[in-house]
Amino acid sequence: MGRDELIKKINNFLDNSPFDDREIKTWQGKMLKMNEADLSELFNLLQEKLKILTESNQLLINIAEDIVKDQEKEATQIPKTINLIDLPIAVVVEIIKIDLARYLKDKNTDMVILLDGYFKEAGANNEKAIDEFDMLIKALVSNNELLEAKSKITISQWLKLYNTFNESKRRENIDRINFINQSSEAKKLSKEAVGYLLNLLRLDDYLLDPESVLATLNREEKMATIVTPPKVVSKNLSKREKQIIDLRKMANNYPAGSLERKAVEEEMEKLNNQ
Repeated sequence: MGRDELIKKINNFLDNSPFDDREIKTWQGKMLKMNEADLSELFNLLQEKLKILTESNQLLINIAEDIVKDQEKEATQIPKTINLIDLPIAVVVEIIKIDLARYLKDKNTDMVILLDGYFKEAGANNEKAIDEFDMLIKALVSNNELLEAKSKITISQWLKLYNTFNESKRRENIDRINFINQSSEAKKLSKEAVGYLLNLLRLDDYLLDPESVLATLNREEKMATIVTPPKVVSKNLSKREKQIIDLRKMANNYPAGSLERKAVEEEMEKLNNQ
């Protein structure tokens, strides 16, 4: 390829390149003083420079896209914790009414503890707090979220089943476990969804009788281990001893640390202390 053809080829290349106009004019001025070998080397140099520039631009584009994706992911990510204390009651009611399910499913969120903190901060003994409890109860029984898609039973429907099964306003862990074990619908749930349901029932019981649920929480905190009753060899067992044996067998059916086992162990501790 002759010198004139190389100059023409380089000019066409520069005209279609993303290089700055000032840089293009500089190269065009230098070309006039170059021989054929220098022009060929210049053309190779410009091609390599364009390749580096293109790859750098693509890298910046990729980085920008990754940042946008991370921001979108962060914006839609379910928060692991929520602080209710600084929220207006209207917002807390909305959470209970339409956005509760995700917090019942979150292992790092305990709505009972959060609500207890909220009411302690507000002053739980005043008339306003009583009204707010009523607002939250109404919101809870109006919630139409699902704990598990395949069950097709809403939070509101679960509470109706639970309150029909046990009409008491003062219920404990064992009452919730009994409902789970005897409800035909609860038996259809996955292991994870059973845990979500227990969280829901516990929240319902808290709103109806906070002191009872909090007393259970305090007992659980004090229980590092459950004292296993000594093996009974006498055939003439008392009613209490028979109950302890039955509860021990029931506890062994549940995984260590599970809510179900804790409920049974709590009943065993009560009997042991009698």
